[in-house]
Parts: sequence; structure tokens; C-alpha cells
Amino acid sequence: IYRNNYILDFYYNQIHNAFIKSYETEEGSKRVYVMPANMSGDNSFGVRMQIGHISIGKILNSSTSLTLIRKDYKWMDDNMLLTNSGTSFMFNIHNRINITNDLSAELSGFYNSKMPVGQLTLLPMWRLSATIRKSFFHDNASLSLYSNDLFYSYEEKIKGVIEGTSVITKERDNDYCIIGISFVFKFNNGNIKNNSQNKNDIFDSKRITL
Repeated sequence: IYRNNYILDFYYNQIHNAFIKSYETEEGSKRVYVMPANMSGDNSFGVRMQIGHISIGKILNSSTSLTLIRKDYKWMDDNMLLTNSGTSFMFNIHNRINITNDLSAELSGFYNSKMPVGQLTLLPMWRLSATIRKSFFHDNASLSLYSNDLFYSYEEKIKGVIEGTSVITKERDNDYCIIGISFVFKFNNGNIKNNSQNKNDIFDSKRITL
């Protein structure tokens, strides 16, 4: 950790008999069975760099992280040891932009490159979330327009070869894209008002990074 703002991590994980989502095909059919199964090995190691705050005057405040990871999976199939390995990177960023004294915006997103996941490979995926907020009455009220998945891009696409059969799956755990409007008005003063402000900030932060 450097100046409480720059963090560099190195890590290594080794899991024996890892519990991983697995896939099996039905002979003579296009049907794929998805179920949890134990693999003989799940090893990963990598490096992660995080920057807490990058400021450009009073206009832009940004935080970001970059992760480089190597994953190796091993499992037995018909008494044969099979493997699936690869190196991937993940990028996350959150920006707060002060347009005027009473108008601000938040833009956050992530990108994951293709990554081994058990028997198959997770294809690249990304998502972008945004909020624009207008304050009124000396910051006692605010009107926000927000979206948790601006381009409806968050989708897990997985492909690979199972028992000689090419397999492609598409999954949306949270199959929704929210575009909404919220209005907040503060009635309290003093310390209670400040606590309310903090809670609102936490709520907004969670909302745009769903």
C-alpha cells in the first residue's frame, strides 16, 4: 500500500476437489446437462492493482482496479486427466463528474476478458452503469436519472468442447436492465441530515453497480 491510495496485491489459490459447475451431453441429442461436480484441481494466481482516487481538479474523481489472473482446472473423464487453463484480465472503473455546482454524473463499468471456468471458457463480458443527478434547494433535494446496465450487455456466454461435442451456453442471472428516476428530499438538519446524506450516497453507489 502506497500513500493509502495505491494497492498492489499478489495472490495464489489452490483448491483440492473444487466444487465447480460442470456440463454433460446426451448422446444423440443437443441437450446439455448442467450440474455441480468435484474437480481434482482448481489453481489460480495473479496480481491486482488498485488506485483509490484519481482527481482532475474538482471536476473528475475516479477509482480503478486491474487484475491479471492465471487459472488452471483439472478433472478426470473416462480415466483421462483433462485440463483447461488460461490467463485473463479484469478491469473496473468508477468515475464521478462534477459538471456544475448542482449537476453531477457517475459512470462505472467493468470488462472481463475470456476466462477458463471449469471445463469451458467464459467469453469476454462487460457492463456500463450511469447516473446523472441534479440538486435543488441548497442540496436538500435531488433528482436522478440512472441505469444499472446502460446497453443491456451483461450476459454470460460460455463455450467449449465436451465429450467431442461443441457447446455454447448463454446465461443471464439477472435478466433485467433498469432505467429509472428517483427524487430525494431531506427533511432533517444537523447530524441527522449528514447521516442521511451518507446513507443516500451508499444507496446510490450500490444501485448503479448492480
